[in-house]
Amino acid sequence: MKLAPNRFLAASIIAVITLLLCCSSALTYQETFQLNGLKLGEKLSYFRTKFPGASCGTPMNADAINRKTLDDPDDSGWITCCVDDLQQLAAFSRFRVLSLDNNCRLTAVFRRERLHSLHYAVDVSSIQQILPEFVELYGPVHHTKRLPFGPGHTSEFAAWWYGYDVLELNCATIYSKDLTDAHYHKTELHYAKITYVDMWRN
Repeated sequence: MKLAPNRFLAASIIAVITLLLCCSSALTYQETFQLNGLKLGEKLSYFRTKFPGASCGTPMNADAINRKTLDDPDDSGWITCCVDDLQQLAAFSRFRVLSLDNNCRLTAVFRRERLHSLHYAVDVSSIQQILPEFVELYGPVHHTKRLPFGPGHTSEFAAWWYGYDVLELNCATIYSKDLTDAHYHKTELHYAKITYVDMWRN
């Protein structure tokens, strides 16, 4: 008769542990970032196969990266690739991937032929419009912050990191002479709110 309470307690403990294990497994998230199937460390050869129209080389000007400013690769071990095909870029986001100041729509940087960083911007005026899909994959945001940007404007950041890898969303107000891609958010002041998507390895 004295064993019954102990058996009941043991059964209760097992039930609680089972429930916790089920809940924890249901709340696991990906710890490897990927954008349209591209992961950090991916081979350059795979990228070229996935984007056969990409232009790759060494930027002559780090602030202006497009097909005309990419020179032949040098011996530094770094290669920058530019993708502008809207049909191929549509797989990265349901929103339009932008070209700003005539620069490349998507920039991928390789170190020793391995993907080191990936960068693009979308026609999204608030992080909240795309945040849920990232939270579903990678869990709650690890770090957020807001920074002032001129009178009445702020930049909003949301970031995740696992090990040395970082994924960041940055909704910012930009001033540019080339806002044709962001025409939905143009104003008489010639500014637009867009969201940058950046993935890199430290």
